[in-house]
Amino acid sequence: MLVSLILPMLLAASETLPVHAAGALFMAPSSQPAQAVGSMLTYEVNVTGMDPFNVWDVSVKSDPAVLNPVSISVANDILGSVFQVANCINGVGTGCAITDGAGVAHSAAASGTGAAFGGAGLVFTITYQVMGSGFSFLTIPAGLDTIANSGATITHSDIGGVYGTPPILPIAGFTFSPTAPNQGDKVTFDGSSSTDANVGGTIVNYAWTLTPIAGGAMITNMTTEPIMIHTFGLTEVGTFSVALVVSDNLGISSPPTAQMITVTQLTPSDFSFSADTNSLTIHPGHSGSSVLTLQGLNGFTGDVTLSASAPSGLFSSFDVNPVSVSTTSVTSVLTVTAHIRPGTYSVTITATDGTLVHSITLTVVVAPHSGANAPR
Repeated sequence: MLVSLILPMLLAASETLPVHAAGALFMAPSSQPAQAVGSMLTYEVNVTGMDPFNVWDVSVKSDPAVLNPVSISVANDILGSVFQVANCINGVGTGCAITDGAGVAHSAAASGTGAAFGGAGLVFTITYQVMGSGFSFLTIPAGLDTIANSGATITHSDIGGVYGTPPILPIAGFTFSPTAPNQGDKVTFDGSSSTDANVGGTIVNYAWTLTPIAGGAMITNMTTEPIMIHTFGLTEVGTFSVALVVSDNLGISSPPTAQMITVTQLTPSDFSFSADTNSLTIHPGHSGSSVLTLQGLNGFTGDVTLSASAPSGLFSSFDVNPVSVSTTSVTSVLTVTAHIRPGTYSVTITATDGTLVHSITLTVVVAPHSGANAPR
C-alpha cells in the first residue's frame, strides 16, 4: 500500500494510535438511475463516524464498459490541504499500483499539516462517463480501503454504490432423492424449484458442484434441464456439499445454493468359513472328517466352491460341493483318507465365490499303527 510512502511525507508526526474500529467509508449517492451514453456524473467517497485520521489510500472499482472513471478531485476534502500521492485512473496517472487497471479510480493522500480529522465528511470525488447501457456496482475492494492516523490503521466498514438498475438475480433451489443414499446409489437432483423474476428471463443452465467435505476431487455437471442424476461410485462416500448455480437466457447467474448430502459406505457382502476342528489324527489306510460351516454375511448369497490342497497320499472329498450359502449356516463334511507314511501334514481348504476367497488349514497327523491295530 502507498501508506508507507505517505507517512514519511507528513509534516508533523503525532503519537501512533492503536488500531481501532470506527465509522464507515461509503459512496454517495448510493445509487443513480441510468443515463444516456456519453453523460457525465459524479460519485463521492465519504466517511461518517470515523475516528480522526490524516491519511487515506482508497480505490473504487466500476465496470468500465458501463461507467468509466475519468478524473478524481480532492477539493473540499475533510482533511483540508492535502498532499496527493496517488491520483490514478484506469491504471494511468500518479502513484498507480499493481492493483490499478480498467475501471479503477485510486486516490491516496496525506494531510498537508499532519493534523488528523474525524467524524463525517468528503474524502474525494470521482467523475464518471457513461459508456454503455446496463448497470455497474461501485465497490471499495477490501485491502484497498486504508484510512489511517500516522501509521495506525483505522478499521471501518465499506459501503459501495450502484449505477443503473441491477437485474434481479435468479434464485437456485433444488431437492434430491434419496435423501440418505448409500454407496452405489443413483441420486436424482432436481433444480426445478429454481426461479427467475426478470422480465423475459428463463433459466437455461444448471451448474452443479459436489464437493467432498473430507477433501478430494470435486464432481461437476452442467445441464440445460433441471434434473441431474449421479451414481455415487465405490470411492464417493462421506459428506458432500452440493451447490447449484442457475443462469438465465439474459446471461444473469444466481448465487450458489448449497445443501449437504451424506453417502453411507456399505459393508461389502461376504461369507464366513470355519471348521469344527483344526487337527485330525488318522492311521494309514483310514479316514478322518471335519465339519465345515459357511454362512453369508451382509446379505451374501451364492454358490461357494470348495477345494483342497494336500500332499500326495492324502485324499480329500466333500459331501456337498459347491455349497449354496445364504444368511443361515450350512455345512459340508470333509473326509481325508491317508495313504502316506506316518507324519504331520497340512491340508489347505479353500472356499471361493468370485473374488471372495477364504482358506483354513487343517493339521493332519498320520499316526503309525500299534499293537493289535497294526496291519498284518
